[in-house]
Amino acid sequence: MLIYYIRKATKNMSNNPEKIPSDSASTKLKSIRGQLSLVSWTLYDIGNTMFNAGVVGLFFPLWLKEKGGGGDSDLGFTIAICLSLVIFLSPIIGVISDQIKSRLPILTLFSLLAGSSILLLGFTSDLSNGRFLFSIGFFSVYIAELIYNSLLTDITEKENRGRIGGAAIGIGYTGVLVVVAMGLYLEGNNSNYSAGFIGISICYFLTSLPVSFLLIEKPKLTSNITSVFRAILEAWSNVIMLTRTVTKDPDITKLLIGRYLYMASILTASSFAVFFGIETIGFSAEQVQYVLLLGVIFAIPGSIIWGNLVDKIGAKRTLIIVLIGWSLVLSGTIAIPIFNLDSRLWWVLTILMGTLYGGVWAADRPLLISLSETQVGGLFGLYAITSRTAYLTGAFAWPFIANVLGFGQVAAVTFLVFCGIAGLLFIQRIKRIA
Repeated sequence: MLIYYIRKATKNMSNNPEKIPSDSASTKLKSIRGQLSLVSWTLYDIGNTMFNAGVVGLFFPLWLKEKGGGGDSDLGFTIAICLSLVIFLSPIIGVISDQIKSRLPILTLFSLLAGSSILLLGFTSDLSNGRFLFSIGFFSVYIAELIYNSLLTDITEKENRGRIGGAAIGIGYTGVLVVVAMGLYLEGNNSNYSAGFIGISICYFLTSLPVSFLLIEKPKLTSNITSVFRAILEAWSNVIMLTRTVTKDPDITKLLIGRYLYMASILTASSFAVFFGIETIGFSAEQVQYVLLLGVIFAIPGSIIWGNLVDKIGAKRTLIIVLIGWSLVLSGTIAIPIFNLDSRLWWVLTILMGTLYGGVWAADRPLLISLSETQVGGLFGLYAITSRTAYLTGAFAWPFIANVLGFGQVAAVTFLVFCGIAGLLFIQRIKRIA
């Protein structure tokens, strides 16, 4: 199925060869090595999605409840601490990745750390040790994702970036089907959730490591880095210069601010959906997993559709449509408890949410690249900072609003609705059409 979408993504370009240089994406993708690069890059998305949906979104919250953890607070404040480290290191690693010959060794290192910590999490029953191992895995996955995103420029061209990115996101969601199957099996056999961590770690290794051996990076100019200390100094110097450059470009600035706001809504809602479904909607743990399954079934074709729409109407227009839909669906979610609506409405809203979810990444990654084709690694470092800061804000704000202030989960989701709308307004103000 993956090869089918790869070939389909480049069909239109290959039909018009005189407009394409000999080293274009379509020529590369026709080769076996080019297709293996795309397959390995897409496989990584499966493992990445399995971690976010399976560990962060499902098993770890359920494991915390099983072990008598603090629910919203244990999950939210742990994520906030991890993201603080990610935010500090992302720009350094992003700029360093621009200065060295290959980004793949960095990706491989953090992928190994992530998979190992998830595996060890399956063998602990101590709450403190579990939070520590979760933190290592979370940190490693999000640093690795920074490098993974920047590799999109090595396997695509502007003409097919949306379609390939969207197809990869959609295929990545197949990993969630495996996660839900694991969860339902564990529920049916009255097993603990530790086995889920072990299963996810095995799948993560199988899907994240092939990219280290199969992906072909494009040649790039590099600078000599003589020491780690000098690398950090050069990285921060470049980060400061890049930040100054970005602030001079109002469109990139608007995109980063908008991304901060709408990602606070999207990432936080995804992480706390299990707790919200059980404690506010009134679903059982098993029902919540079926809801997740339904969302994923619609997210897979949805991501592919959004990716194709990016190439047809542009990344900006596609992202605006997705964010309008997201804000409306999230508003419908809080309407269920506020107006005492039938809880089965959450099934319908999940279908819509799943359809919209992948559209964010299918659109905003090409949008960022189109606004600046240079210093992609550094820009993706800032791109990562905005989303990680957004996630930190949401992960902290949810338990603070719901538990510390005592306003409850409905108030926390209301905060996320306003974040999504504010992000949409900033994206609409981008003047360049991409």
